[in-house]
Amino acid sequence: MVNKLKVREIEEQTKHLRSSNDGLWDRIRHLLLEKGIKPETTVVAYSFPEDYQYELGAIVTRDGRIYQFGFDFLQTDISDGSFKEWKDITENYERTSYKEEIEIAMTLVKEEDS
Repeated sequence: MVNKLKVREIEEQTKHLRSSNDGLWDRIRHLLLEKGIKPETTVVAYSFPEDYQYELGAIVTRDGRIYQFGFDFLQTDISDGSFKEWKDITENYERTSYKEEIEIAMTLVKEEDS
């Protein structure tokens, strides 16, 4: 059974990624574009503050790739923040603590593509 609360949270974070004027999402959008990833076709599986001025998250791209990121803006303006962590976890996402969220995001990407 699909956790509807998690689906709503993923949809909300994806909406923020795609269109929020918030500095965090604006900068993450910019960094994704630099990596050749289109935010408008990407789904955020999860994203949360892991530490002071550090956001941990994962995205699922239209082509089914899954990337975990660590966005760091400690000792800098958020508009100058960077990915201190960027890892392709497509082949081993099942071993993460966020398997359910990633699988929901994968389903949402497929639904948008159809």
